[in-house]
Amino acid sequence: MAETDTNNDGIADFIQGRQSEEGAGLTVSTPAQEYFDKYFSAYRDALVEQRDDISKFERLPDVVTYPSATQTNDRLTVTAPADVVGVLNRYIAYLDEYKEQVDRAIKEIRELDQA
Repeated sequence: MAETDTNNDGIADFIQGRQSEEGAGLTVSTPAQEYFDKYFSAYRDALVEQRDDISKFERLPDVVTYPSATQTNDRLTVTAPADVVGVLNRYIAYLDEYKEQVDRAIKEIRELDQA
């Protein structure tokens, strides 16, 4: 497997090579970035809303008194919501980091394209 060049010189060489070959650089248009931002934000906001709604989940009524049914009901209303909130919090944090990396990459591509 080939090693990947992760420094900006490799990216700059690639962009300059593409410019000389085709007369155009690697760019991310403003409308493309706005499209990404709009749909990314909507997705993230929907996850936050769903996470916040989990706290409104109420205990189901005990229809039967079997211990296994009561334990399952307890699990669904006490432990499971906290588990789901934890997972959603970690996923939202991942999305925030992903967005930060995408924004940084777009900025670097634009800076290198202007060089």
